[in-house]
Amino acid sequence: MPIAHKIEPRPPPDQADDLDRACGTRRQCHNQPLAPLSQPSVTWSKAAAYQDDITVLRVEFPWSREASSRVARNAIDDLDSAFQGFFRRVKRGVSRFDSPATPISKRAGRFFASALVDTEAYNPHAPLDPSVGVDFGIEVA
Repeated sequence: MPIAHKIEPRPPPDQADDLDRACGTRRQCHNQPLAPLSQPSVTWSKAAAYQDDITVLRVEFPWSREASSRVARNAIDDLDSAFQGFFRRVKRGVSRFDSPATPISKRAGRFFASALVDTEAYNPHAPLDPSVGVDFGIEVA
């Protein structure tokens, strides 16, 4: 049974700046390709999203050039997977769009790393030690 864990790393300031840029780049590469899709003539294209990252986003947001290009590609790949899953579900009659989860996120100025751990035969409700009950025979007057 997979169990999700959230951990709060406390990176030094220089690493926190790098994580800020990476999180911002991922957010821009996820949100910017979605904006034009509200127009009826525009369709989703993974190749166009890659091109948009190079020609528009990296120019409009110069700080995103300092983040790894893999961050942007992973965001676009995750968005593409979400679209494919969405349209597969629409064909089956279920129309729900799942936004992909990110392994590192930032909320209220704090970073969080998430990890999915696959455990076998884990029961969170199982007692840790066997219990023993004792009846002292208390009398109530």
